[in-house]
Amino acid sequence: MKLIGLILPILLANAIAQPVTLKGFLSDESCARARAEGGLYTGTSAECAKRCVAEGKKIVFIDPKGRRVLHIENQEAVRKDLGEEVEINGTMDSPNRAVHVNSIKFVAHVPAMCSRASHSK
Repeated sequence: MKLIGLILPILLANAIAQPVTLKGFLSDESCARARAEGGLYTGTSAECAKRCVAEGKKIVFIDPKGRRVLHIENQEAVRKDLGEEVEINGTMDSPNRAVHVNSIKFVAHVPAMCSRASHSK
């Protein structure tokens, strides 16, 4: 019975974590979530994102294809590419909308986009 108690959490963690390759943008959580609420899943201003992260905001991954904003479990792995378009390989924890980045590849610089989506009436 003790063995099952030790193995079960490991099995559950592995069942949740799925390997992924995603192409998208690294941003700060505030700007990314605000833009996503307005239906925009695009890059944000690198300067603004760096300032917000320096003030304590978390780095997130904007997945335009999946139309979602994902938490980055290992923040330091992506810090140098903050504000850029990248391709990441890692493991995804879908229920928690989180990704652990194993490798990252720079794709392109993102032009400054500070505006938030406007809501049509």
